[in-house]
Amino acid sequence: MMFLRLVTVGAAIAPAFAVPLNEWPMIMTHDAGTGYFSGGTCSLLHPVNDWAQTQPTGGFANQLDCGARALDLRMYVESGQLEMHHASVHIDKKFSDALTEVKAWVSQNPNELVLLYASHCDGQSDDDKKSCHSKVQQAFKDAGIYELQCNSLKDMTVELAMTSGSVGSGKGSVVGLLDCGMAENYDSSITCYGDILAEQQLIKNGTLSAPEASYVCYGDDSDKAFNKFWTYMSKTVSSMPSDGRLWMAQAHWQYDAKSIAQGTLHGSCILEDESKAKVHDKLIEKINAGTYPHMNILEVNNICDGGNELLHTLRTHYHVASVDSADRAIVI
Repeated sequence: MMFLRLVTVGAAIAPAFAVPLNEWPMIMTHDAGTGYFSGGTCSLLHPVNDWAQTQPTGGFANQLDCGARALDLRMYVESGQLEMHHASVHIDKKFSDALTEVKAWVSQNPNELVLLYASHCDGQSDDDKKSCHSKVQQAFKDAGIYELQCNSLKDMTVELAMTSGSVGSGKGSVVGLLDCGMAENYDSSITCYGDILAEQQLIKNGTLSAPEASYVCYGDDSDKAFNKFWTYMSKTVSSMPSDGRLWMAQAHWQYDAKSIAQGTLHGSCILEDESKAKVHDKLIEKINAGTYPHMNILEVNNICDGGNELLHTLRTHYHVASVDSADRAIVI
């Protein structure tokens, strides 16, 4: 099934193959490589995974099945081998094998478009780090994955991306983008947990008499976390880059040492912070209400918690429709 945006032509509605790629709504899985972690998460027995694993175990095919159409890939070279990482945590999965998994999925899902966004190149040694970009480019080439060029994004349409990235007649498409052409819109203040220590110091100094800085995104005071979350979302989607760059809204909690410490005290983890706070359910409500005028790449944690419902909402609200084999437009 092919998904196309609809535009009005006179009194008729026709599919717009020429829609710019940076106006095409896609769900991206934040730190997608962490779906290859092993050993479990959300348990006191797995403290590293608890605060490094952003996606459910099962790899890239699982994330795509759950609604992802873009993957956030953090690249790492160790002893000459290209892998992935999340900050200081390395992911023991050959990148070439992960790409094979993606190609197999698009081969079985006709006319779907998948974006692979590779960034944060690093390495075990200086030589490893220097070789990271070229190894990613070679991996794309070896896998037969078309690499988008940053200077071509201004004129990149969905049709062109799908044609360039096609893996075969009657199959889907996959394209890569390496460390450029993306407005990431990162905001470290969007946290599930407030700063208890800062609040205690303010109270001690007599400058704060009521709890303000302390909150939990799934507690009775969750509105304090979500007020900042919604402010960020509204600001981010109010406009889009005029130079054709792709752009994301990071619709997930950010973590630092303080947030991790508080999350640990609450017996939680990244995946449960999303599900207990019902982030995706709330996003669906906001999108259906027409809150966000534009959307390109919506980055999330824990994609399998309602990801397909979120994708359906994006495609419905932003006037993306399906087209059958006879090319008749059918609104979802």
